[in-house]
Amino acid sequence: MRCVSEMRWIGVLSFATIYFLIYVILFVHSTSTYMDPYDLTHLLQNPWIAPYAIFGWLSRNAMLILTFFTFVLCSFIYGFLTDWILRTLKRRILLRRDKRGAELNCPRA
Repeated sequence: MRCVSEMRWIGVLSFATIYFLIYVILFVHSTSTYMDPYDLTHLLQNPWIAPYAIFGWLSRNAMLILTFFTFVLCSFIYGFLTDWILRTLKRRILLRRDKRGAELNCPRA
């Protein structure tokens, strides 16, 4: 049986992963619109080269490293907030349901 805190971190990490993938997709889309068409064609025709090219771009450009870490940080923040909001809503819905059930089961005098 897992601890509550361990399950909470799994939820936070799953939401953070979703947000990070959204950021990466938007970043790739915005980068591909400004790339040289020859480079873009070369990367799309040889997809096994793309991770090495991206790692090379990250290692040479400090702004890309900063952008990458910003993506990771924002993903964790949004993942934590999303998990917290969903847990709060779930708790309120369950409390309201229990309160409504107690009112329905209470005999009237």
